[in-house]
Amino acid sequence: LTRLHIEQKGLEDISVLEHYKYFQYIDVSWNLLVSLHALSNCTYLIYLNASHNKLTTVLDFKPPWFLTHVNLENNEIKEIGQNLSNFWSLCHLNLSSNFIEKIEGLGHLKYLRYLNLSHNKIKRIENLDCIHLEEFNLEYNEISECDMEEGGLQALENIKILNLAHNQLSTLAPFQDLFTLKKLNISCNCVTELYEINNLKGD
Repeated sequence: LTRLHIEQKGLEDISVLEHYKYFQYIDVSWNLLVSLHALSNCTYLIYLNASHNKLTTVLDFKPPWFLTHVNLENNEIKEIGQNLSNFWSLCHLNLSSNFIEKIEGLGHLKYLRYLNLSHNKIKRIENLDCIHLEEFNLEYNEISECDMEEGGLQALENIKILNLAHNQLSTLAPFQDLFTLKKLNISCNCVTELYEINNLKGD
């Protein structure tokens, strides 16, 4: 048995899973969970869907060897924290629809290619050093600032798709050196001057 589906069961506790180590795919979405600590022994876990729960911490369990896909959408998470850096194998991470205020703790995720932080409370784009995102969703935040030094959007040397719709950006200057960018959504921001389009020139 390598796949487990126990979504929409009203579960508040999954401690029984402490005795199972061979699951590769776990879906515990649409429950009432406040912790995932019981997954600490699931060392072979590859895919985890714990969306639509009551989690307040990002991945509060011992990192599996090859966890690549995680969905924590629609929880009660307020900060990413530094613990996430231990989950080095992550490729795809969805933290949409939480209460996150700051981008942090991503520095050691060298395999991360997809990150969804949409529908949070982020105000500034920062701390993006040393990650190689190809798709980044930040729509429906409160972003008005972008770090123009190390750690800003310029650090994303492989970015292809970037969604910043429904924020508070007033300039396109942060996008001027994103030469790999193929698709950019900045609808419903505060850019009012047409000349700002010159900042989007690339190869």
